[in-house]
Amino acid sequence: MTNTPENKTNIGILVAFTISTMIGMFNFGFSVASWNMFQTPFKIRLDWDEEETTKWSVALTTFLIFGLMTGSFTSGCLMSKWSKWTLLMTMNFILILSVGLTLIDKMEIITAGKFLCGYAVGGMSVYCPMILNELVPIELKGPFLSMTQVSMGFGIFTASLFGLAIPENPAKDSFYVQEYWRWVWGFQIFLALVQVALLLTVLDSETPVELKARGDYIKLTELMKRIYTKN
Repeated sequence: MTNTPENKTNIGILVAFTISTMIGMFNFGFSVASWNMFQTPFKIRLDWDEEETTKWSVALTTFLIFGLMTGSFTSGCLMSKWSKWTLLMTMNFILILSVGLTLIDKMEIITAGKFLCGYAVGGMSVYCPMILNELVPIELKGPFLSMTQVSMGFGIFTASLFGLAIPENPAKDSFYVQEYWRWVWGFQIFLALVQVALLLTVLDSETPVELKARGDYIKLTELMKRIYTKN
């Protein structure tokens, strides 16, 4: 369905749907950029030499990217069994678990948490744009779907802003060395909980494509009435 003299697109609800889905892309960007700022604090806190710093930096980055690739690669198989709404909700719960693991002060556990975090946001990088693509009318796909890249870039930008708070030469016993990393990484748990709340209240339905394929025309009609209003 598109705009007609009888029907008018409800831009407000589309904006709400966009925010509900694009938090996942924000988390994607934030995850990718959330380690670089803490290399020096971790080096100071754990008394690493250059070799140890390089080893763990490579490990954390590699496991995050490998998780991201795994999450995006397996998404096609998962979508053949479950709806994208269900999978996006599941990725948020996996993200909460994974970030919780990264807050444990043991590098092996942090590395495992980064892999799971990558898996979660890798899945989100597929489900979020596809959900929005199936919700937005054809004539509005350009401006709305461009929010995918905007949200991801804003996530990277926000992570970098957190890094600005770290002093150039922080003391070992300072907050920025001992605890700040937990607050920054834990921010992703807050974002995941916000997206879960929005999926349960604002975007509390599967997409029109999935509802039609399932033959659930009652819910499909209700959803379309939210997207389109009578002139």
